[in-house]
Amino acid sequence: MASTAQMKSLLNSHYVGDDEHFNTVALQIATSEAQQGHQKLYLDFFELNR
Repeated sequence: MASTAQMKSLLNSHYVGDDEHFNTVALQIATSEAQQGHQKLYLDFFELNR
């Protein structure tokens, strides 16, 4: 699960329109989930960002 800091960072970057930072944080969250055996989120992230 995403940490509170990651969620705040994700929301803030969306709010200010920083797409690069938003994608970086989203990828960090997805990678963390994949390492915990939740590959679907990781794969969904890449499908959305084609």
